[in-house]
Amino acid sequence: MAVVRRLRAARRRRREEGRAGFTLLEVVIALGVLTFGLLGVAAMQLYSLRQGQVGKHTTQASILAQDQVENLMRSTFTALVPTGGWQNVTTVTNSIVTNSGTREDVAFSVDQRISNVTVGFTKSVDVRVTWADQDDPNRALVISTLRYDY
Repeated sequence: MAVVRRLRAARRRRREEGRAGFTLLEVVIALGVLTFGLLGVAAMQLYSLRQGQVGKHTTQASILAQDQVENLMRSTFTALVPTGGWQNVTTVTNSIVTNSGTREDVAFSVDQRISNVTVGFTKSVDVRVTWADQDDPNRALVISTLRYDY
Protein backbone atom coordinates (compact mmCIF):
# COMPACT_ATOMS: atom_id res chain seq x y z
CA MET A 1 0.00 0.00 0.00
CA ALA A 2 2.76 2.47 0.80
CA VAL A 3 4.27 1.92 -2.65
CA VAL A 4 0.95 2.67 -4.34
CA ARG A 5 0.60 5.85 -2.29
CA ARG A 6 4.08 6.96 -3.28
CA LEU A 7 3.39 6.28 -6.97
CA ARG A 8 0.13 8.23 -6.83
CA ALA A 9 1.86 11.13 -5.06
CA ALA A 10 4.64 11.14 -7.68
CA ARG A 11 2.08 11.18 -10.53
CA ARG A 12 0.20 14.00 -8.83
CA ARG A 13 3.43 16.03 -8.44
CA ARG A 14 4.32 15.50 -12.11
CA ARG A 15 0.85 16.62 -13.17
CA GLU A 16 1.05 19.73 -10.98
CA GLU A 17 4.57 20.53 -12.19
CA GLY A 18 3.42 20.27 -15.81
CA ARG A 19 0.67 22.83 -15.13
CA ALA A 20 2.99 25.30 -13.43
CA GLY A 21 4.24 27.07 -16.63
CA PHE A 22 2.91 28.38 -19.93
CA THR A 23 2.94 26.39 -23.10
CA LEU A 24 4.77 27.69 -26.15
CA LEU A 25 1.45 28.22 -27.92
CA GLU A 26 0.15 30.42 -25.08
CA VAL A 27 3.32 32.53 -25.17
CA VAL A 28 3.10 33.00 -28.97
CA ILE A 29 -0.56 34.02 -28.77
CA ALA A 30 0.18 36.47 -25.93
CA LEU A 31 3.04 38.02 -27.94
CA GLY A 32 0.77 38.33 -30.99
CA VAL A 33 -1.90 40.15 -28.98
CA LEU A 34 0.74 42.43 -27.44
CA THR A 35 2.26 43.20 -30.85
CA PHE A 36 -1.16 44.00 -32.33
CA GLY A 37 -1.89 46.37 -29.44
CA LEU A 38 1.47 48.14 -29.69
CA LEU A 39 1.05 48.63 -33.45
CA GLY A 40 -2.33 50.24 -32.79
CA VAL A 41 -0.80 52.60 -30.24
CA ALA A 42 2.05 53.51 -32.65
CA ALA A 43 -0.42 54.25 -35.47
CA MET A 44 -2.52 56.38 -33.14
CA GLN A 45 0.59 58.32 -32.08
CA LEU A 46 1.54 59.06 -35.71
CA TYR A 47 -2.01 60.19 -36.48
CA SER A 48 -2.07 62.51 -33.46
CA LEU A 49 1.28 64.06 -34.45
CA ARG A 50 -0.03 64.73 -37.96
CA GLN A 51 -3.27 66.24 -36.65
CA GLY A 52 -1.30 68.40 -34.23
CA GLN A 53 0.59 69.84 -37.20
CA VAL A 54 -2.69 70.49 -39.06
CA GLY A 55 -4.07 72.25 -35.97
CA LYS A 56 -0.95 74.37 -35.69
CA HIS A 57 -1.21 75.47 -39.33
CA THR A 58 -4.93 76.22 -39.00
CA THR A 59 -4.25 78.37 -35.93
CA GLN A 60 -1.50 80.27 -37.75
CA ALA A 61 -3.79 80.84 -40.75
CA SER A 62 -6.54 82.09 -38.45
CA ILE A 63 -4.16 84.57 -36.82
CA LEU A 64 -3.01 85.86 -40.23
CA ALA A 65 -6.61 86.24 -41.47
CA GLN A 66 -7.77 87.98 -38.30
CA ASP A 67 -4.82 90.37 -38.47
CA GLN A 68 -5.64 91.30 -42.08
CA VAL A 69 -9.35 91.78 -41.25
CA GLU A 70 -8.41 94.08 -38.37
CA ASN A 71 -6.12 96.10 -40.67
CA LEU A 72 -8.94 96.51 -43.19
CA MET A 73 -11.47 97.44 -40.51
CA ARG A 74 -9.13 100.20 -39.26
CA SER A 75 -9.18 101.75 -42.75
CA THR A 76 -11.67 104.44 -43.58
CA PHE A 77 -14.81 103.38 -45.41
CA THR A 78 -13.78 105.23 -48.59
CA ALA A 79 -10.31 103.58 -48.53
CA LEU A 80 -11.94 100.16 -48.94
CA VAL A 81 -12.03 100.05 -52.73
CA PRO A 82 -13.86 97.07 -54.28
CA THR A 83 -11.33 94.61 -55.72
CA GLY A 84 -13.51 92.78 -58.24
CA GLY A 85 -12.27 89.41 -57.00
CA TRP A 86 -9.55 87.92 -54.84
CA GLN A 87 -6.45 90.08 -54.61
CA ASN A 88 -3.19 88.71 -53.19
CA VAL A 89 -1.96 90.78 -50.25
CA THR A 90 1.09 88.88 -49.04
CA THR A 91 2.74 85.48 -48.68
CA VAL A 92 4.07 84.45 -45.27
CA THR A 93 6.54 81.58 -44.91
CA ASN A 94 7.23 79.85 -41.61
CA SER A 95 10.75 78.59 -41.09
CA ILE A 96 11.94 76.02 -38.58
CA VAL A 97 15.47 76.27 -37.22
CA THR A 98 17.06 72.90 -36.39
CA ASN A 99 20.57 71.69 -35.66
CA SER A 100 21.03 70.82 -39.33
CA GLY A 101 19.91 74.26 -40.54
CA THR A 102 16.76 76.19 -41.39
CA ARG A 103 13.96 74.58 -43.36
CA GLU A 104 10.67 75.93 -44.65
CA ASP A 105 7.63 74.64 -42.77
CA VAL A 106 4.66 76.01 -44.72
CA ALA A 107 3.83 79.04 -46.89
CA PHE A 108 0.58 80.94 -46.32
CA SER A 109 -0.95 83.08 -49.06
CA VAL A 110 -3.19 85.92 -47.79
CA ASP A 111 -5.84 87.23 -50.22
CA GLN A 112 -8.59 89.79 -49.78
CA ARG A 113 -11.83 90.61 -51.57
CA ILE A 114 -13.80 93.79 -51.02
CA SER A 115 -17.19 94.28 -52.65
CA ASN A 116 -20.12 96.68 -52.35
CA VAL A 117 -23.21 95.23 -50.71
CA THR A 118 -25.13 98.51 -50.71
CA VAL A 119 -23.29 101.19 -52.66
CA GLY A 120 -22.19 103.98 -50.33
CA PHE A 121 -23.43 102.27 -47.16
CA THR A 122 -22.15 98.68 -46.79
CA LYS A 123 -19.10 96.78 -48.01
CA SER A 124 -18.28 93.11 -47.67
CA VAL A 125 -14.72 92.33 -46.57
CA ASP A 126 -13.41 88.79 -47.07
CA VAL A 127 -9.92 87.54 -46.19
CA ARG A 128 -8.75 84.13 -47.37
CA VAL A 129 -5.60 82.33 -46.24
CA THR A 130 -4.49 79.31 -48.27
CA TRP A 131 -1.69 76.82 -47.60
CA ALA A 132 -0.68 73.25 -48.35
CA ASP A 133 -0.58 70.56 -45.66
CA GLN A 134 1.06 67.18 -46.07
CA ASP A 135 -2.26 65.35 -46.56
CA ASP A 136 -4.31 68.17 -48.07
CA PRO A 137 -2.60 70.52 -50.57
CA ASN A 138 -5.64 72.84 -50.83
CA ARG A 139 -6.30 74.07 -47.30
CA ALA A 140 -8.10 77.40 -46.94
CA LEU A 141 -9.58 79.54 -44.19
CA VAL A 142 -11.91 82.47 -44.92
CA ILE A 143 -13.04 85.22 -42.55
CA SER A 144 -15.82 87.53 -43.74
CA THR A 145 -17.31 90.65 -42.23
CA LEU A 146 -19.37 93.68 -43.21
CA ARG A 147 -18.23 97.29 -42.95
CA TYR A 148 -20.81 100.03 -42.54
CA ASP A 149 -20.32 103.72 -43.26
CA TYR A 150 -21.45 105.47 -40.08
